[in-house]
Amino acid sequence: EVMQPKITYTAWYGNQRIIISGKADRDTRAMLFDLNGRKVGEYRLTDEMRNEIPAAGLVTGVYLLQIYNAEGRQVIKVPVVSDR
Repeated sequence: EVMQPKITYTAWYGNQRIIISGKADRDTRAMLFDLNGRKVGEYRLTDEMRNEIPAAGLVTGVYLLQIYNAEGRQVIKVPVVSDR
């Protein structure tokens, strides 16, 4: 049986940051990876419905955003189009 995550977030890139929408608690963390599996950053989310993480140094490409807390984890593909 496949367990579906109880947490559901959406994320997108805009204005040199990644916006994460969804109810986070203070134990929610996000890790950003490039498609080669290298960790680009790790962030603690705030207890809000919307969080932003800096993405100014990212090059154009697709990144994997892993969000996790005590209730589970979710991975979101985030396309980034850099202005550099």
